[in-house]
This record gives sequence, C-alpha cells and structure tokens, in this order.
Amino acid sequence: KGLALAPDDAGLLRLKSRVTEQIEKEKARRADEALTEAKRRLDQKELDASLAAIERGLALVPDHPGLVGLRERVDRERANRLAAQVSSLLQDAESAFERGDLVESLRLCNEGLALAPEDGRLNRLRSRIEGRLSSEKASAQILKQASGLVGQGRLPAALRMLESALASDPRNAELQRLREGVKQRIELQEAEKAAAEALGRARELLARGDLPGSLQTLEDALALYPKDQGLRDLLGEVKQKQRQQDDQKVQDLAKRASELLSAGDLDAASELLREALALRPQDPELLRLRDQIASRQSLAERIDRRLQDCSAALAPVGDTPA
Repeated sequence: KGLALAPDDAGLLRLKSRVTEQIEKEKARRADEALTEAKRRLDQKELDASLAAIERGLALVPDHPGLVGLRERVDRERANRLAAQVSSLLQDAESAFERGDLVESLRLCNEGLALAPEDGRLNRLRSRIEGRLSSEKASAQILKQASGLVGQGRLPAALRMLESALASDPRNAELQRLREGVKQRIELQEAEKAAAEALGRARELLARGDLPGSLQTLEDALALYPKDQGLRDLLGEVKQKQRQQDDQKVQDLAKRASELLSAGDLDAASELLREALALRPQDPELLRLRDQIASRQSLAERIDRRLQDCSAALAPVGDTPA
C-alpha cells in the first residue's frame, strides 16, 4: 500500500527487498526440509510418501535442483516397482494357468491389468484364460473344484468361483444349480448365526432381569427365523417367568388394595386394583375385591348424600330466633 502511494520511496523499496529476500529464504529452507524428508522416505522405500514431500517442496521452489533430480529418481523407482509387481502377477497368473486353476489365474491377471491396462502379455493371457473358461472341460473342472470347496465348508470361496465361471459360461445349468445351492446354504448359515446372536442377547437380558427386553428380542428374531428351536424354547421360558412375575405383582397389588380397603382409603385401593386387573382381567379374586370396593364406594356415596340431606333439613331450624 505504501509503494502504491509512493512508488519511488527508497526506504519502502529497501524494506520490500528485505521482506522478499526473507520470504525466499524461508521457502528455500522449507524446500530443503522437504528434500531431507523425501530422501529419508526414499531410503525407507516409502515411494509415495517421498513423492508427496518432493511435490510439497517444489510447490515452494519449482526449480530446486535437488528436488527435481530426486523426483526423477523416485519416478524411476516407482516405475521399476510397478514393473516388478506386474511381472510377479504375470508369473503367478501363468503358473495358475498351467496347473489348471483358471479362476485364480484370471484373478491375478485382472489384478495386474488394473496396474498396467495396456500390458500386452497380461492381455494375451487373459484372452487365453477366457477361451479356456468358455469350454465345457473348464466348466466341469470348475464345477469339481467348487464342489470340493463346498465339501470343505468354504462356501464364500465356492460362490466366488462359480460366479466367475458363470460370467464366461452363463448357460451352464450345472454351475447354475450348484451356485443356487451354495447361496441357499450361505443364507441358512447367516440366518443361524443371526438367530444365535439374538438368542445370546435375549439370554443376557434375561440374566439381568429385563424380561420385557428379552421377550421383545425373541419375538423380533422369531419373526425373521420362525423355525429356530432355540429361540422358541427360550421364548417359552421367558413367557413362563413373565407369568410368574405378573402373578407375584398381582398378589402384591391385591394384598395392598385389601389393606387400603380395610383402612378406608377406597380411591387408592381402586387405583391399585385397576393396575392388577390390567394384568389379570379375569382373575376371580380381583373381581371379588373390585365388587367389594365398588360396594363400599356406593355405600360411602349414599352416606354422603344422607348427611347432605340432613344438613339441608336442619339448616332452617338452626336459623330460627330463640
């Protein structure tokens, strides 16, 4: 702003020069630090981290000779590493292809092509694999391998193998049937696992005395897995405990209501009885107690009305002068 007002001011020009020089020195210092970090990362074979440090330094000093030279070296190292990875994947894919493991060979081949999409060797191998997979012999081999995995209980691996084979041979009926069977078994296993987890949660809630929570957990689980015997058995146990708990609560409420009735507190007794009847609406003892309370309340109301009538009748006598 000062130079905008006095562009030829010697003092301001000198100050600007010093500030600019300090800024450039700070940039150079930070670029040198980035170079040091990049070298350290490179020594540790952390190529991506080294490159990130280089780019950070070059953003400060674009023509920094050390950073420029190191970036070229890192780029070569990354290219060499990529080439080594691709070659290793190609070698493994070729080995799998030779031993007849076409699905594994295709997986390795695709992994290599994800790194180097234009690699001619990988593309040629993939074409050979896909050609083999389309044949009946390859489908039969995969069917046998998948069946073996099913026998070992490795259902997800079997399903992946079958899906890959059907991508190349979608009309193979045997592969389709086995895939559907594997999917059903996986779904059954998942259902059994989920039911077991729900059963465990319900048992934990029951152990803590949370009968409503345990009951709700079991009912929700049985809505999804209605045939699970473990859930059904525990549900019966929880319902039995719930009935016992309700019975005890009803007894306690009825006893307290009777005590309040004897003490003449009809409103409190009626309130407790309503709570008990909500749990056992047809209980004979509760209905009998309800009738007693109603009778006492009716009697109390009649007595109140008689007293009010008497008070009204006596009022004129009391008002007559002596």
